[in-house]
Amino acid sequence: MGESWDTKGLLPSATMRPSTARSAAPTLATRGVGLGLLVTAATLGGLLALGIDQTLNRWTAGYWVPFSGVHLLCYLLVGALGGVVALPWTRRQPPTAARRCSIIAGFTGVYLPAVADRLAHAVGTQAGLVEALMVLAAAAGMALTTVALVRISKSAITGLGLTGLAAAVGLAVNRNLVSTPTETRALVADLAIGLVVLGLAVATRRTHGGRWGFVTASLIVATITLRSLQPVPLPAPPRPEADPPDLILVVIDTLRQDVFQSVVEGTPEGAAFASRLKGAVWYSQAIAVAPWTPPSMASIFTGRYPREHGFRDLPLGTTSGFHALATAVPTLAERLRARGYYTYGIATNPVLHRDTGLLRGFAAYRHLLGPTVKLPLLTALTRFVDLKQDYYQSARQVESHLGVALDQDLASVDNPLFLWLHLMEPHHPLHPHRGLSPDPGEIHLDEDELRYRRETREALSRLVQMFDRLDQAGRWDGSLVVVVSDHGEMFPSDDHDNGTTTLVGDRPKVLGHGHALYEELVRVPLVIRPPRPLPESRTVDEIVNHTDLWPMISTLLDVDLGPARRGARTAVPWPPREDGRGRALRPPTLLSALQHGPDRIGLRTETHKLIHYPKQPGRDELYDLRRDPGEAIDLAATRPQLLRRFRVRLGTLWGELSPPPSSGEVVSDEDERARLRALGYIQ
Repeated sequence: MGESWDTKGLLPSATMRPSTARSAAPTLATRGVGLGLLVTAATLGGLLALGIDQTLNRWTAGYWVPFSGVHLLCYLLVGALGGVVALPWTRRQPPTAARRCSIIAGFTGVYLPAVADRLAHAVGTQAGLVEALMVLAAAAGMALTTVALVRISKSAITGLGLTGLAAAVGLAVNRNLVSTPTETRALVADLAIGLVVLGLAVATRRTHGGRWGFVTASLIVATITLRSLQPVPLPAPPRPEADPPDLILVVIDTLRQDVFQSVVEGTPEGAAFASRLKGAVWYSQAIAVAPWTPPSMASIFTGRYPREHGFRDLPLGTTSGFHALATAVPTLAERLRARGYYTYGIATNPVLHRDTGLLRGFAAYRHLLGPTVKLPLLTALTRFVDLKQDYYQSARQVESHLGVALDQDLASVDNPLFLWLHLMEPHHPLHPHRGLSPDPGEIHLDEDELRYRRETREALSRLVQMFDRLDQAGRWDGSLVVVVSDHGEMFPSDDHDNGTTTLVGDRPKVLGHGHALYEELVRVPLVIRPPRPLPESRTVDEIVNHTDLWPMISTLLDVDLGPARRGARTAVPWPPREDGRGRALRPPTLLSALQHGPDRIGLRTETHKLIHYPKQPGRDELYDLRRDPGEAIDLAATRPQLLRRFRVRLGTLWGELSPPPSSGEVVSDEDERARLRALGYIQ
């Protein structure tokens, strides 16, 4: 039988007698097969979108994004849905063209929720009604763009494909190269992308010199614009006359001291880690100055308390941005670079992005974010539907990128090296790691604490392998190695809550960080292996905090970094005195939690802790840490004179801190609220 194409139907149909029932069955079957082919083609369009997203991320961010089978399924399903929505249009095409059009429709359909998500964030809200309106606005905008490009190119497939390609490139640029989609350079980039797409549409028509000139000019404008947005690595500074040691700074995010110590003493991974750090000093009383990442990392990098460096977030009711670190505050990387160090960082925490100012002075910085941050469809689905956040890359990925850096980026660097590695294990979300060896320390742990412990084991295991890589590259022996955490984590078994009246993200008040000043949140690991390791590893009970790292690093590198802060107290002595003999009492550590929940500042001595609520002084807490290390007995009501004495001391020390300089800059990244929500700091 002959075959003809029904332009009003979906599929090719046979020429036959309508009254013949036997002939009707094959027609229905053929229609079903054809419909399946179109949906399959649209599904492949979702796969095409994933490939293009990965390619664009590799081009703009410098790395491929690891993804799971669930993430692949999301792309395939959304691509199929986009093809189904476009079926009335694709059926007007000849059979081969219909399948091609379905692929392009699925590819373009993937970007509809992603573009809607960016529009929603551009207006600064997550309200359901506004998001629904953004979806409609995005759909209308993409439809109008497609119609215009179809008319210009005189091809339905070309017009629809160019719409999807423009959306993909625009999303990649907005996600990786600019802070907000409405800033000047973002709008210029969007204009450049629009010129290229328009030029390509014109190029598909009959060839004329003028049209090709327009296409060429569009490509030149786009290339110059996008190239100007690419971060350019700083060149290596002049090599110093002396030959100072390398500095390897490792930050393990969200790691509390007691779990770290238990893992080191009771697991194979901990034993291997300790063996790699022979001759190191292990501080048992290291204190984080704040219970969450931004102020703590700023203190590590500046040697100043949060009140002094001024890096804090704005009120969450107004905007989700940060005050950028003031340019008047020098960073560790800036000072080391000025002394001839090549500065290189690899981090995975989403809030540690360049616009904060924390990364000033790093010649090269690799920010390894996960699929629900870097792949636009997945970012949208985490907000429109219940897709689990996967926002940072694992320690295994950090190890892989470190290997590439040592083989390529750092292989020809002859300068002393400042290398910063930041791991997110054991930060929420916690992963199971079921392949680990038996661990007696897991007995009686609940699911969250079990996963936290296994994440800690995984982090230490990967660090040993990274240390091996550094050793093979000749960057281990003779290097100063500092391993520290930015803050700890709260468990239900601690019998504390975070002091807020609402849930934090999807976690209860008794789990998480950022909201209180108890020991589980501020007592962190600190291990320092000097360039010339000690004959034996040593445990020191002397109290130290993040601001002490600046002068300690300066001493151990024998590099004058200059004072980090005015009026700084006595630096930590090196080498530390054995058994505390003959040492002066260290000044207390100041604490602050001013970002989430009620304001709290604190005073931590070697024996006591005061938690002061500036706006609610009757709520103050006082603990004797020698007799009550779990902070279960509040002495504020029963020891009023002692409470008053600590309040006076806190007020005196707090008043001595220099006020933070003003940078006049605000980082208002429209994705910042999503980052903080994913990390559990806001709802």
